[in-house]
Amino acid sequence: PAGILAWHGAWLAATVVLLAGAAKVATYEAGFLIRGLTDRKPHATYIGAIGHGAIAYAVTAAALVLA
Repeated sequence: PAGILAWHGAWLAATVVLLAGAAKVATYEAGFLIRGLTDRKPHATYIGAIGHGAIAYAVTAAALVLA
């Protein structure tokens, strides 16, 4: 979606969509902290996966509608 937005000249929306993807790290870290895990397992937590999906899809949809 970011590439399509950029192709059509919506550079700001494309940047926001890319940054939403970067929120993945923060949501997975939050998932570890909420669950109280001290060992960093390589796999995603359910909380992190749901948080990342909600952010990424909501921001992408909003950017596509507003563009």
